[in-house]
Amino acid sequence: MPISFRGGQDKLIWPADRNGEYTVKIGYIVGKSLESKIVQKSPSSSHIVADTTWRKIWSMKVPKKIRNFFWRVCSNSIPTNHLLWRRKLKRTPYCPFCDSSNETPEHMLLLCPWTKCVWFGIDLGYRFNREAITTVYEWYGNIVSDKCSKSEKDSINIMIGYTCWNLWKERCRAVFEHSEPNPNRILEQIRRGVAESMEILKVEKAVNNIQQRGQKWEPPEEGWLKLNCDGAFKDGTEDCGIGAVIRDADAKVIAGLNKSVNTNSSIMAEALAVREGLELAEYENSKAYN
Repeated sequence: MPISFRGGQDKLIWPADRNGEYTVKIGYIVGKSLESKIVQKSPSSSHIVADTTWRKIWSMKVPKKIRNFFWRVCSNSIPTNHLLWRRKLKRTPYCPFCDSSNETPEHMLLLCPWTKCVWFGIDLGYRFNREAITTVYEWYGNIVSDKCSKSEKDSINIMIGYTCWNLWKERCRAVFEHSEPNPNRILEQIRRGVAESMEILKVEKAVNNIQQRGQKWEPPEEGWLKLNCDGAFKDGTEDCGIGAVIRDADAKVIAGLNKSVNTNSSIMAEALAVREGLELAEYENSKAYN
């Protein structure tokens, strides 16, 4: 900083502000900026996961707690011995069962010898090369290929989600109870959870199929008229189209309308269609309508 030609007394200034004055607001902004730089340099947060992998995780047809857990696994934020050791919270980074490798998420869920029989015992029909595994998210991104059909992806996602979740639960139980992991117990829990999620998935698909087929138009009772109306809204614009039609018991069209209007949501489009339909019915002096 250049020395002032007018002299004056030296004083402390806050370099992050143009006026040299410290405020809580500026201090907070600077603190958050420094925090983000530290996080970016931290090895535990250096994993760069593809957006497609994140979408696969959040589309898992499993309970929310399992999706959240798997997200933490891929973010390397699960409290494994290696992570706790790096944060000075553990004396050793090694696996509590084999004691031969650092307990990373990859080792804990995929590489530790005791997990082999679990992966072999599930109905995934897939054998992975353990020597080629570098991170859980890369392994997961490869196993759930875009070439798979939607039903295959759902099935694989459910199987992987429950397997990893129950491996973690069994690992924690064995550590805190100072016992050995029980693969048979895990396999039973996996099968039970997978069966429940697959049953829910079947129900959802059945409901979606019914909705996609839609309901066939049914005529009103003799002597009555029926009003049908609908609205369509184009996202990102204010363009909206609405329509209404009134028919009798013989499906004969008594009156109808369609018009373009401006609105800001699909719900408003539907509401405008209903209002216009009712006004049309009143205009036609309809005796009754559904």
